[in-house]
Formats: sequence, C-alpha cells, structure tokens
Amino acid sequence: MNYPVKSLSTVPSCTKTVTIRTDGGDVIKLKQDREVTVNGEEVLLQPSVWIDGVVIRHASSVFLAGLHSISF
Repeated sequence: MNYPVKSLSTVPSCTKTVTIRTDGGDVIKLKQDREVTVNGEEVLLQPSVWIDGVVIRHASSVFLAGLHSISF
C-alpha cells in the first residue's frame, strides 16, 4: 500500500488473497468469498480438502484456514 511505516497501525487494510506454494509445486490461492484455486482451477471445499500436504478448511462462515502437515 506504500504507506509510511509510522501510519501503518492506524490505516485499515484487508488481505484479498493468500498464496501457498507447496513443496510439490502446487500453488494454492485462498481468495475472498471463501474461493480456493489450485494451479488456477477452482476447488470446492466439502467441508475440507487435502492438497499436497496442506489441509484447507472452513474456519468460520467468513474465513478459511490452511494447515500444513509437518513430518518429523
């Protein structure tokens, strides 16, 4: 947004898209209105989906959550 750093705490902002790049090369985008795309194609969540080690699920009626599984 190119706002001065000192004004960031007072300026509202909104994340429009979150992009997750997996180790397997998939590109997952979490967009507004709970829209999800994988490599450019829309995916329907019923109620969640597992994509290349990432679980995408409804966190609420408004938000999505992306959880990455970590193996030890």
